[in-house]
Amino acid sequence: MDFDYYAASVPVSPELARKGFEQAFDLVSVQSAVPRNGYRMGEEFHIRGEGVFSLFWGGHNPHPFVNASGAASAPVARVLKAEVPGHACARVDVFKDTDGGREEFDRVSGVLVKMARSAGLASRFISSPTDPEKGRTLYLGSPTSEVSFRYYEKDREQRDKGRDGGDLSRNRAEFQVKPKNKDRKTRLAQLAPQDVPGFARWSAEAVLLWSSAPDLTRREAERKSKARESIDHMLRQYRGQMVALMREEGRSAARQEFFDLWRSLEGEAFSER
Repeated sequence: MDFDYYAASVPVSPELARKGFEQAFDLVSVQSAVPRNGYRMGEEFHIRGEGVFSLFWGGHNPHPFVNASGAASAPVARVLKAEVPGHACARVDVFKDTDGGREEFDRVSGVLVKMARSAGLASRFISSPTDPEKGRTLYLGSPTSEVSFRYYEKDREQRDKGRDGGDLSRNRAEFQVKPKNKDRKTRLAQLAPQDVPGFARWSAEAVLLWSSAPDLTRREAERKSKARESIDHMLRQYRGQMVALMREEGRSAARQEFFDLWRSLEGEAFSER
């Protein structure tokens, strides 16, 4: 998962925040921005190749407020986590893309709807009865709750907006978290993107679909099937030679050799990377 929105209050002066951003990023420009949410001043920072984020200050909140969306979210989050560990997040969105197309969307949304019913969650499914080729969206959770979720056909959504939709295979899961109090805002600021859905029990369960289901994404399924195909081919091709080797070396020696090979392979497969 990765960040798609990051909004936080930072306990430093506007001048120190601006200086930190100038040092951390390759900025194309810094421009004045229309202040929002009760703030009196604002600036927009254009990061070369990584989008735009805003800094607001003055007014009701004694601390400046940083707001980043889209491509700028991840780099801004990294800098704040490293340089301002005491910041507090007002909202964080994380997302995960998969490329299983409509078949995947049908399967996963079906599981999510069943989960929502058993958990008593509000859910809403958006589709077009007159144009079945349009992108579909499933919403879980209330917009006013701490955690809400959206699962939609991303490529089709882009095409429906008149943009390049690619090969129409990409689906996107988005988790939005808006903490209710200061302690939870500070806690959210400490989380890596993959841990953000754990802010609620039901969303932690939902995210398991993307972290543990081996056949959810087409790429993963294809990678595994190709590996299995190669192994099966090897066993068919060398079965006779393996049997002959066992007869030459004897049962115990041959078994030990294959056990040693297996342990070596396990070390490569499951060691921490």
